[in-house]
Amino acid sequence: MWIALALVIWAVFAPIQLGGNSAYVIVSGISMEPNFHLGDLVIVSPSSQYGVGDAIVYRNQEMGGVNVFHRVVKLNHGNYVL
Repeated sequence: MWIALALVIWAVFAPIQLGGNSAYVIVSGISMEPNFHLGDLVIVSPSSQYGVGDAIVYRNQEMGGVNVFHRVVKLNHGNYVL
C-alpha cells in the first residue's frame, strides 16, 4: 500500500526536471493577492485547455524568460487576457 501511495504522490508532484509533470514557481509579486502572497510556492502542471478564472504560469520572453503567474480574466478571439 505504501508503494502505491508513493507512486501516486510521485505522479502528481514529481518535477519536470526529473521526468514528472509538475513545475514549481515562487510568487514574486502581489498581483494575485489575496489568494496568493509574495513567497508562496505554487505547484503547476500543464492542461489541454484553460478558462476564465484559471490561474496559469507562462514564460514571458519579453521579461527575460521569467515565469509569470496570472489569472485568466477573459478570452478574446482565441487569446487569453490575463
